[in-house]
Parts: sequence; C-alpha cells; structure tokens
Amino acid sequence: RSCDKLLGDKKMITFLQREHYDITILDAFNPCSFILAHKLGVHYIAFYPGPLNGPLSIALPSPVSYIPVFSSQLSDHMNLWGRAKNLFYSFLAPRVWSTFRQVAERHLESGSPPGGLDELHQGAELWAFNTDFSLEFPQPLMPYTVLVGGLLNKPAKPVEQVSSLDTHIQIRQ
Repeated sequence: RSCDKLLGDKKMITFLQREHYDITILDAFNPCSFILAHKLGVHYIAFYPGPLNGPLSIALPSPVSYIPVFSSQLSDHMNLWGRAKNLFYSFLAPRVWSTFRQVAERHLESGSPPGGLDELHQGAELWAFNTDFSLEFPQPLMPYTVLVGGLLNKPAKPVEQVSSLDTHIQIRQ
C-alpha cells in the first residue's frame, strides 16, 4: 500500500522528475524502488543487504544443482536427494513480484514490464551485495556484480588491556 501511495503521489513524482537525477542507488530488497526508478526513467545501482543466494536470488545465475536455495539449510555438497530437495525449494520460493505487478500496471505508462521484476533487476547498472566472497557458496558472478562486504559494520573498538594479576583475581572470585 505504501508503494501504491508513493507512486500515486503526483506532486512527489513531479518533484523527483524535475530534479533530473543521473543515477540513483536503491534498496534491492524493496521491489517498489525498481518501479519508481523505472517510472522516473533514471539509471540505477541496486544495493542488496544480504547474501548472494538471498530470498530473491537477484540477477545472478544460481544453478539449483549446486547452489542451495536460501533457508533450505543445505550445503553446496548435496547428494541426489539434497539436490531434489533444493529443486523443490526453488519452486516454493516466494515470488515477490506477484504482489507488485498490479501496482506496476497502475503506475507505469507501459504497464507492467513483460519480464516482471526480473526485467527490472536486469536493468540495474551495477549490483552491490553486502557480503564477502569467503562467506558465500562458490557461484558464478556477473560482470556487473560487486561484493562490498562489511559496509554496514560498526568500527572496531580497541581491546582493553588486562593484566595477568587482574585476570587471576577475576577467576578466583
């Protein structure tokens, strides 16, 4: 409903169009941001704050034969039954686009894109994933994909100095 309300606010849309943005950075977890960028005709960079094989499997090839589906609790070392389970989970994965298709049809001049949300995902100039390659299962990455792990982390605090006498006293107490 909030997406429908935002896209229907003619005053806000007119204001954003008058700004003539060259590019926008959007939250890839929210499908409304893709629809808004498409409506404004602005190029966009998608920032995804999760793992590569997240719930949307965004813009990356994820062969179910060796990339576990998000929350399937499988590893990349699957036997035949594990692969069958992974395939089953891939069919049950929620399709977020279905709830936003009607919103896109109402607010985009050309109607909903024929390829749906996948087509809007492929329109991103760059994908930035907030993860590190060492935390992910091996999988192919596209040239427009960048891993920016640790982007949302807080700076490290210095370790307090503790003498061995203090440690000995704390242990005895």
